[in-house]
Amino acid sequence: AQFDEQYTDEIEPRYSSIEIPTLVGWGEHDEWLDVEVGEWLAEEIPGADFRPIPDAGHFVPEDNPERVAAVIDEFFG
Repeated sequence: AQFDEQYTDEIEPRYSSIEIPTLVGWGEHDEWLDVEVGEWLAEEIPGADFRPIPDAGHFVPEDNPERVAAVIDEFFG
């Protein structure tokens, strides 16, 4: 399946205007959208915190729920 970027293209120019603390968690083994996409996204959002999630693909909360919970706790803690 091809990824349709129509909807992300619409909001992409607004990433730089995000003013709230932002956590970008991304599966290290995402085969649909490479981890580099998550790194790029975090670079586009001012002050964003990028956290790669080990042992996770595209469905990060399903693949590694314990690490996702820990990353969220660290971010808000």
